[in-house]
Amino acid sequence: EYAAVTDDVDSAQGDINIINLPDLTQYDGIILMGNTLNNRGELGMLYEKISKINRPTVCLEYELDGVDCICTDNYTGMKELCEHLINFHNAKNIAFVSGDEANLENKERKRALEDTLRENGLSLNPDSVILGGWSYYNVRQVVPEWLKTHALPDAFVCANDGLAIFTIDALTKQGVKVPEDVLVTGFDDTFNASVF
Repeated sequence: EYAAVTDDVDSAQGDINIINLPDLTQYDGIILMGNTLNNRGELGMLYEKISKINRPTVCLEYELDGVDCICTDNYTGMKELCEHLINFHNAKNIAFVSGDEANLENKERKRALEDTLRENGLSLNPDSVILGGWSYYNVRQVVPEWLKTHALPDAFVCANDGLAIFTIDALTKQGVKVPEDVLVTGFDDTFNASVF
């Protein structure tokens, strides 16, 4: 299950219904994509169901009490990407396209950007944080609105590759060329290259 962040009530209810479909007692083990199941409390619902059965469980990218966890080093990866933007591409003015602000991965990636900027005598302007909410529908609305009141930055650092794809699409529809006019980065290795 990969829950989507959306204001659409039917989609939200559909996401919650999906987690009730499998009979977890029929599985030998369970792997949870914890970072994608916490938009409406889905992970908590599954955690409650899993705690009632005796099945080995691993949670990816999100720590749960009593459950083994495998997590990416979001901070170091994003820090290296931002250092590359600043040192190789001479990016000074950077906007951050954020996912869900409460998401742990999003927080670590934003913190890495802020720290890297600070270490290079720069800062992330609060007005340069664009709330994409992991959603194509949000990004296609908020990026054009943001561009109406802000100059094009040197780079858009996106909290994940999905947001990068959505940002590139929104920019292209505004006549902005990527990478000629602005750089766009993703994170998660959905793309073969991280700078466009």
